[in-house]
Amino acid sequence: MRRNLALFAAALAVPACLGLSALTATSAEASVMVSAPSCDSGASHIDCDATASSVPATVTWTVNGSSYSGPNYTYFACTPGMVYTVSYGWVSDGVTYTSYNAGARCSSGPWP
Repeated sequence: MRRNLALFAAALAVPACLGLSALTATSAEASVMVSAPSCDSGASHIDCDATASSVPATVTWTVNGSSYSGPNYTYFACTPGMVYTVSYGWVSDGVTYTSYNAGARCSSGPWP
């Protein structure tokens, strides 16, 4: 029993002698996935709303790989028939929130 305790104590001492804490771990920035935006299309435009609960007033939108900061909704001209990949995200208290992607097909017809 004493030998086991001595080995256990030695195992705890190794991280300490290397300047590491045996009881704490470094944490990377947390990431959380949130719901995809809700998008509609009509008149050759796409309108998307950030749908996550507690979404802030300003988010970063990504449309087909291009990102920009704006309100928690976006509206842009589109090419009829083309599918646009749309997502949004924000950072709050060291946590990065990123939405799932939505595929929005551009319609030249009336709004739904």
